Amino acid sequence: MKVFMHWDMEGVSGIHRREQVWFWEEGVPQEVASEGQGLLIADINSAAAAALEAGVDELIVCDTHRGGGNILLDQMLQDPRITYLERSRGYQEGKYRWMPGLDETVDGFLVPGHHAMAGTAGAFLPHTCNGDWADFRINGESVGEMGIEACFAGHWDIPVIFA
Repeated sequence: MKVFMHWDMEGVSGIHRREQVWFWEEGVPQEVASEGQGLLIADINSAAAAALEAGVDELIVCDTHRGGGNILLDQMLQDPRITYLERSRGYQEGKYRWMPGLDETVDGFLVPGHHAMAGTAGAFLPHTCNGDWADFRINGESVGEMGIEACFAGHWDIPVIFA
């Protein structure tokens, strides 16, 4: 079984401050950014270990928060069955694309660490892709990032698990 995990950061365990995930904003102390990054890495490692223990043969872990660059490979669970994509865009078969490796060979798609879509009342840091989009629609339905990503996976009839 081949599984693709597309990780965001706002919904990671222990995240509770804007500065932990939107660390590029002016005035955010490095230790706060590092704390958020450590929480992301811990969640990814835990989920990856659980997936392998559950019988996953091949696991692709993709960092999508702000396009990626939030994981530190030397701190990630080391297993030959895991491929880490440090960026959510890259090359596949000579073409630059979003979520390289997500294709008809994947058996399951997970979207852990995500957040509520823009406009969700009472949610922690609700947004859709960036702060400028108030509403994103697919076939007339408002969706957030999870919906956009699920639609992309649906192109290949890949089942989606919202974690």
